[in-house]
Amino acid sequence: MPARAQTLLAPLASLFYRAPTDLPSNEESNQVTMLFRAPMRRRTTRTVASCFLASLMGGFSVSALMAVFSASPLTGAQSLVENYSPVTEDMLLNPPDGEWLMWRGTYGHWGYSPLDQINTANVSSLRLAAQSPKDALPVLTYSDAITLHLNGGEVHAAPLPPGHTDGDSYIHFRDEDVIHVGDVFRTVAFPVIDRNNGGTLPGTIEALAILAGLGGPNTKYIPGHGEVSTRADVIEFRDMVLTVADRVATLVEDGASYEQVVAAKTTAEFEGKWGDPGRFLTAVYAELAGMD
Repeated sequence: MPARAQTLLAPLASLFYRAPTDLPSNEESNQVTMLFRAPMRRRTTRTVASCFLASLMGGFSVSALMAVFSASPLTGAQSLVENYSPVTEDMLLNPPDGEWLMWRGTYGHWGYSPLDQINTANVSSLRLAAQSPKDALPVLTYSDAITLHLNGGEVHAAPLPPGHTDGDSYIHFRDEDVIHVGDVFRTVAFPVIDRNNGGTLPGTIEALAILAGLGGPNTKYIPGHGEVSTRADVIEFRDMVLTVADRVATLVEDGASYEQVVAAKTTAEFEGKWGDPGRFLTAVYAELAGMD
């Protein structure tokens, strides 16, 4: 690091310092003074300081940056704090539990929450609560099968594997031998696997198998879109998904691109009945090719 840059960096020490007395009480005993605490809470200061550092250094590693912060030009800042300790790369890579030392909370700036209260098991519920007004939220929720008694009849409801989304369910009116299956099954289009909302190809196949197993030869199925159907219709729909998925999987194993999968006409004989396969084929290819 040029001497001129070190000299110019010295006045910036105050931008990256926050005294222990400013920290929450549970952190006051921590003798490690983290240089990046103040910028975490002051976006403008952080941005200006970061741009200034980048212009001086023209690209740098974390270890090089830490070496600058612990160098002698910062002795003025060090004198402001008793038991001063510089930040090290190890501190950034291995922060104490509960600490958010970096911009956006993670070393690589990925921005995910380190709070273990938010996880894959409850994030869908949090998403619903965040996007909907209070009056629109359900008053009855379930994570397993439930049975309700309405108008003298028995109604059975249960969640399905994540197929169309990660919030699919079916409702079985047992006395009438009618099953409402929602958007997992439709008669007027290929499946919609909404990967942005948790839908998956394996979940779609498994859900259709479950629905087929619930009914008999006289059961009526109400699809999310289309006409009232039979168990044979659900099985036909499932078999179509299996056939297309198998063809795409073979092409993916051979290194085919999405354009090559489309050109291979993997859905050709089904398009007369279920229409445009574009959205379905995109989801199937993305999942089998391991795309995000």
